[in-house]
Parts: sequence; C-alpha cells; structure tokens
Amino acid sequence: YNLRSNSARWRSGDLRFLCHESQLKIYDVFWKTKNRELLILAARRFGKSFLGFIWCLEYCIRHPNVITRFAPPEIRQAWQIALPTFAKLEQSMPSGLVKYVKSEKAWSICKDSWVYLGGFDSQKDSQRGGEASLIVCDESGFTDPESYNYVRKSVLKPQLLHTRGRMVQLSTPPLEPEHPLLTDVLVECKLNNSLFKFTIYDNPLLDDEQIQSAMADCGGEDSEEWRREYLCEIFRSTQNTIVPRWNERFVGEWEIKPWHYRCIAGDFVS
Repeated sequence: YNLRSNSARWRSGDLRFLCHESQLKIYDVFWKTKNRELLILAARRFGKSFLGFIWCLEYCIRHPNVITRFAPPEIRQAWQIALPTFAKLEQSMPSGLVKYVKSEKAWSICKDSWVYLGGFDSQKDSQRGGEASLIVCDESGFTDPESYNYVRKSVLKPQLLHTRGRMVQLSTPPLEPEHPLLTDVLVECKLNNSLFKFTIYDNPLLDDEQIQSAMADCGGEDSEEWRREYLCEIFRSTQNTIVPRWNERFVGEWEIKPWHYRCIAGDFVS
C-alpha cells in the first residue's frame, strides 16, 4: 500500500491492512457480530495487544464522541505495551489523526474520541464512573482472580451499560483452571459462539525454525510452558499441585529403598 491509500484507510477507520491473515479471522468477526463479550485465547507473539489497539483506534475513528479503554493486569504494563505499539502504528498513520494528551494520559482520536489506559491493579478504582463503548482487557488471565472479578463486574462492565458497548478479553490461558476468565467468561463466550483460540501454528509470521526454537526454550513439546503459552491448553499445573492428575508417564520401574515408607492410595471417585 502506498502512503495515500494508507491515509485513506486510516481516516475511514479500516485498519485491516495492518493485520496478518490469522488476525483477520477474528477481526472480521468483531465487526460483523454484536456479541457483547468476546474471549480470544492466543499464543504468545500472536499480536493480541496490537489487534486490541487496532480495534480501539478503529472504533474511535468510526464513532465520534466515544471512549475506549485498554486494560492489562497492571497500569505500568499498559504503558509498556502502548508506547511501542503506537510507535509501530505511527509508521503508516496520517499526521493529526491521533494525538497524545499528557494531562489526560490518553490518546485523542479525531479530536473528539479517546483511548484510555487502565489496569486491574492499583488503578482499578480510578476507572470507576464514566462510560465506555469498547473495553479491551489484555492478558486478563494473569490478573489476581479476586481483583479480576471485582474490576470486570463492578468497575468496567457498568461503563458499558448505557452505550451497550462491548468487552474483548485477550489472553493466553491462566495458570489456574479456576480463574474466572475460564470458569465464567469462557463458559459464557462458548455458549454465545464468541470464543476463539489461536496457537503458535496459526501465526503466519513465524517459520518452522522459530517455532522449534520456542518449543526448545520451553523444555520440549511435553513441557507445561509450551502447552500453555503456545498451544493454549487449559490444565492444572503439576508444579503447584500436591497430587497431580494421572499421566501415563508415571508408569515405570521404581527403586524402593529400605528406608522408604510405603503406602497404597487410590481415588475411586469418577
């Protein structure tokens, strides 16, 4: 695309040209459906945060006088994500369309719409009040479960009431399967056909060598880190479980020392 066509796309709020082919699968769903909440479980380096910012910007460009919010687990993390992401976006962005307003700690879009940063940490109560038309929760599976429930239900959701706005949850699976992102949001989104999953193999920006390198860095294809961070599997970690779930890998020859205390136990509850 040349600069003129880029400028036209920006000003019309059509940024699909910035997405890779797998991002486009969910990009189109976002604009074509009216689901109030979407959950996207995606592997590391898929471009979740980038896609979330694209939606915030597009929404502001297409709709005057609206507020969108981008909320990772911590406000510090929000800035760490936002600054390099906006630096990438500015490479094709026409001048004057987006302006950072230091006093508001937010971005003004087309002069009358806004992208605000927030966090599930100490910023949670400062986000109370006001309204929003779109809220993007980034890596929400890695927030404290209690804080997550409070912020989602008591702080963020009420902001969407009058606008009938939407919430997008972007995350890799949390460490604990009891996290409300899985027990509440995943169940609701699955029923509403608004649950999406993308593994590392869905990322067209990575070649086989890079994928194999990521697997090796995690400790191999059977490692929990590989399965959770790159295959988006949901399971209980054996690293912090007293009695881990049965696995065929437990079968083997065990040397019993004379000083070992031996007992046999079983769980017969199906």
